[in-house]
Amino acid sequence: MLESFKNAFFASLGMVAMTGEKLRAFVDEMVKRGDLTAEQGRKLVEEFLARGQEESKAFSEKVAAEASNLMEKTPFATRSQLRRLEERVRALEARLVASAPEEVEPGGSRPRFSDEEP
Repeated sequence: MLESFKNAFFASLGMVAMTGEKLRAFVDEMVKRGDLTAEQGRKLVEEFLARGQEESKAFSEKVAAEASNLMEKTPFATRSQLRRLEERVRALEARLVASAPEEVEPGGSRPRFSDEEP
């Protein structure tokens, strides 16, 4: 789900960049025709790009907030939560082995994360 948000965000950035290029071409044409001065055209493009950056930042912040909100509502554990649980299990296993070494075999297999080394 977070990947969908990322894709939408990057698509919006691409649209802003593409639109900025089209705006520059349009403004250049207006300057050539004499409808705008070069200074007016430059200011228009700067204002548009600044507003695009502001809106892109606002969009990014909204997406991040929504993603965070969504993650809080899901019943899934995060990687850091899973790792803390694994640490607790290892500590408990060590205590069990220390108390009854002949009955308990520590370790065992567990799923690995893609970013973890075996």
